[in-house]
Amino acid sequence: MIVLEPFQAKILPVEYKVDKELLNLLSEASQRYGEYKSLFDNLNFDSSFFLDSALLNESYKSTQIEGTQISQDEMYYWKYLKPTDDSREIQNLKRTIEFAYQQVIQGKKIDMYLVNQMHKILLDSVRGNDRQPGQIRSTQNWIAPRGVGIEGAIFVPPVPQEIYTLLQNLYEYMNDAFIDPLLVNIALAHSQFETIHPYSDGNGRLGRALIPVQMAMLEKQKPILFMSEILEVYKPSYQRYLMQYRQGNYRGYLKFFSQCTIDQCNAFMLRLHKIKTIYEEDMKTIEQVHSGMVYKIMPIIMSQIVFTKKEIEEMSGVSKATVSRIINRLEELNIIVKDDKVMKKGYKYKKIYNVFVGKYKKVS
Repeated sequence: MIVLEPFQAKILPVEYKVDKELLNLLSEASQRYGEYKSLFDNLNFDSSFFLDSALLNESYKSTQIEGTQISQDEMYYWKYLKPTDDSREIQNLKRTIEFAYQQVIQGKKIDMYLVNQMHKILLDSVRGNDRQPGQIRSTQNWIAPRGVGIEGAIFVPPVPQEIYTLLQNLYEYMNDAFIDPLLVNIALAHSQFETIHPYSDGNGRLGRALIPVQMAMLEKQKPILFMSEILEVYKPSYQRYLMQYRQGNYRGYLKFFSQCTIDQCNAFMLRLHKIKTIYEEDMKTIEQVHSGMVYKIMPIIMSQIVFTKKEIEEMSGVSKATVSRIINRLEELNIIVKDDKVMKKGYKYKKIYNVFVGKYKKVS
């Protein structure tokens, strides 16, 4: 049996040839991302309603790529369920991205310290927390089917002695907004991080978390481009093109990542249009409630999606009687529905819930 030697990674930037197909894909990806940003920046409702669920979905999909066994609809019921390793992993990933964004929005760059801190949060109190959280690996790792040793590896990352040099080069590249076009930089940085595989565990989740963080840093805005949903849909191709990147097929990998960006932006725009329609219809309907307090309660319902009357009372500061009366009226108007699936006397903003919970459908 032939045992693979540790990979000798090239430093960034790499040379890649642009053919007509790649040029068109990069152009379309940039255009769709621009359209998505424009739509996002001109919403008639608080964008955090969308981003909270988009980030939660990103965390779920990224851990799903790694084999996490949890249903998508369970994401909205965590606060009512007993924590598990799977649910903690998803929550940790969400916390990781939120932490990193707060750092870069303050002007900090992506560097060894920041990414180590992200890794530490990622593995906090979950599987892998005994594998040096927040520390660059000092031993050789490999990628293989679960339980298979290095002799059955499909890829062996660089030796530990090369990691610091490779990461320093990578982070310099990631922080440079001018060395390559934006989406090329994001794509190549991701594949390079996964190739270096600098930690003993959590490299896939952390590498995908860096995509929206790097984009937010370079664009100087909130993270809005989350890619794990589409990468999970195209998982076999994702894994194959990462290997092709390592073999020097940068153009093929960039074509794949560009198409993923197009499809993911289309999916996000479709959701935003659906939420916008729901919001406009429901804002008109709640005029029938005849209470100014409904406008204080509805934003909380939009942000929570799954909730109880007691939670709305505590978060809004509105009296128990008023909350109960408004919730009952919203149910009569079919804006919300009762939901006793997990918690007693629960409710769900089902129309918004359905926008996020469900399988991805490709949009042309």
